[in-house]
Amino acid sequence: MVIDAFQSMRRDDEVSRALASGTIEWDAGVAPRLTQRLNDAAQSRTKALQERFDRDLQHAQGSPAAVTHALLSLRGGLARTAVLLGSAKGLPQEVTAALVKYVRDSADAMQSSLVDSARDDRTGRVRVILRDTPVNKF
Repeated sequence: MVIDAFQSMRRDDEVSRALASGTIEWDAGVAPRLTQRLNDAAQSRTKALQERFDRDLQHAQGSPAAVTHALLSLRGGLARTAVLLGSAKGLPQEVTAALVKYVRDSADAMQSSLVDSARDDRTGRVRVILRDTPVNKF
């Protein structure tokens, strides 16, 4: 199923093709269940991206290059998620807009949290990296 592939982040090319060309009979029985399933998948995917970012940061050991790479990877994953959700042709525009808004709001919250955490950095390097590599600018 396309939603499972989307959630797993393993076959984004196939998911993109399916979402761009698919059609859905949007009726009262299908709409709420499908919308909820897509919302759950978007949340799961966003959480998995955050967890991968946390692991990447632990492995970075303070290296500015590794921290930047982790931020770029997170931003790329969030951007891909938003693009995939926004490209679903068979869904009503208000559904895709709400899903993309969820991803963007999540990115904004992550950026805000990272900036708040960087306030404890006395050197200022982390703040500069976050300013130059925001996860919510896509």
